[in-house]
Amino acid sequence: MSIPFSIINTETMRSIQNAILIGVLSLFLYVYCKVNTEPKVAKAGYSNAKRDDKEDPEINKDYYKAREFNKYAVAADNVICSRMGKDILRQGGNAADAIVTTHCCTEIINSHSTGLGGGGFLLYYDKDTNKATSYNFREVLPEKYVEGINKTAGETVLVPGVLRGLEAVHQDYGKLEWKELWKPCINLAEKGFRIHHALEMAIAHKAMFIHRNLGLKELYAPDGFKLKKGDLLKRTKLAKTYRLIADKGAKEFYEGEMAKQIVADLKQHGGKMSLEDLKKYQVIKEETPIHIKLKGMDMYSTSAPSSGAWLALCLKVIENLDMTAKKYKKNPTRIYHQFVEAFKYSYAAASYLSDTKFNKNANKIEQWMLKPETAKEIAQRIDDHSYQVEHYQPYSKAFLEDKKGTTHMGALDAHGSAVSLTSSINAYFGSKIRSRVLGFMYNNELADFSEFWPQLYNLTRDEKIPGKRPISRSMPTIFVKNKEVQGVFGAAGGAFIPTAMSTVLSNWLFFNDNLKVAITRPRIHSQLFPPTVLYEKTLPPEIVTSLTKNFGHVSITNDTYDVSGQPDAILGVVQAIVRTPAGKLAAECDYRKGGAPDGA
Repeated sequence: MSIPFSIINTETMRSIQNAILIGVLSLFLYVYCKVNTEPKVAKAGYSNAKRDDKEDPEINKDYYKAREFNKYAVAADNVICSRMGKDILRQGGNAADAIVTTHCCTEIINSHSTGLGGGGFLLYYDKDTNKATSYNFREVLPEKYVEGINKTAGETVLVPGVLRGLEAVHQDYGKLEWKELWKPCINLAEKGFRIHHALEMAIAHKAMFIHRNLGLKELYAPDGFKLKKGDLLKRTKLAKTYRLIADKGAKEFYEGEMAKQIVADLKQHGGKMSLEDLKKYQVIKEETPIHIKLKGMDMYSTSAPSSGAWLALCLKVIENLDMTAKKYKKNPTRIYHQFVEAFKYSYAAASYLSDTKFNKNANKIEQWMLKPETAKEIAQRIDDHSYQVEHYQPYSKAFLEDKKGTTHMGALDAHGSAVSLTSSINAYFGSKIRSRVLGFMYNNELADFSEFWPQLYNLTRDEKIPGKRPISRSMPTIFVKNKEVQGVFGAAGGAFIPTAMSTVLSNWLFFNDNLKVAITRPRIHSQLFPPTVLYEKTLPPEIVTSLTKNFGHVSITNDTYDVSGQPDAILGVVQAIVRTPAGKLAAECDYRKGGAPDGA
């Protein structure tokens, strides 16, 4: 029954008024606190980051700056691993030592991204000799591989190379004892760590595989419920494997009892890898890596089957387009359009690249891509229009798949030597096979032998041949000027690596962004096949509209997968260290994966 308003006394009216007033004030305080206490680094990632120039003085606020160090720095996609690498440097180790510890730490914490069951590429710059050396420890197709349509999980696993690669660079340049580099990782694996956002997202994304796979389930859903952020995760089996590696070196992995276990693991899943495949695996060391001159610096990167030549060509095209901060401010959409066109031409040119052992023309193609005339000619062809794929010389066999099982890390030591390393197991958790004895994930790099787009457009295939290494979009990169390292860059993200790297480097080189802004800016991606443009949701909508309306691009976004408010369509994850004009080392890890650098 309703109460007539006339019988409500004055005291009751005052109580109601006070309640309303308190409610309004509470709402105001909630909104005020929500706006003013939002983490500023995260906020910067969701805004259109401004340039670091005089027209944007507010860019100099501390939260727009990368962390700075005086002597040395490490940048990995988890702060614990950056800190471990820093500790190795503090103990008197160098960049080669630090990268071993940083990588094994990353396997423990980001097991969905990398590990002993994968492969990669490493670039090392030695200040004493003023020489850059690349290490190719990409996975290799087993000798007993037989072509077929329906492949078992075990057949997607290629011979892993990570451990051989880490051992090779340590033997060439390391200072500390091999065994000492594994001790902090063994301790971490035994004591455990709290699951962070990136691993939580990967577990949620692959929950179906985890619950039906005993090797994954016992680690990530031991009680039937998948682990979440903040849960404690121990890697005791991996710790035992690390102890053996610390004591016996890589030979135990490739020729000892561990090798027998690897073969047995994969045989259970239909794999055909043999002891001989493991025994004969070798790292390919190259003392003449990719090299160009850019902005008064020497840029070094890794050669085929990685994609250093792709990066070199794209950056030289952008340099010829004369991109500047002033032009960006005047017409940012045109800059993004030019990025897209440079990406397409670079992907088209790089489509001929593959394992140089099996593709005798790969070296010639790389040299053509590195010629100044090539970049100049491509830049002259770029106008304010987007074209059909044939216009770009449609040789690309790039493919659009969700490649997320990759990581990148870099280190710059007190002596001035540097290392840049990108490694991968391909997809999240690789083949979804985890050794229940050894504790690590196996790759599924067979998928990197591209099939879909070559068949659709009648292009040359990257054929699956035993002993061959598949094409990779990895491109660890180092900049040097007068024997001083100016920048250490690299990225994870499969097909998104080249476009993320070229965008971040353009922001740093041509727009004069500080490192944090260069990495934070919204990104765009195109790889010619399919003829679409992907963009991060942080890209202003007016730019997206203009790209379609005024430049003729078909724009889409990736599907989102919301765990904690971050978009799942992450267009690459970049880690970097640069030398500032003041001589300090600025280090930054991409907010998109939540890492953080460390140093001293």
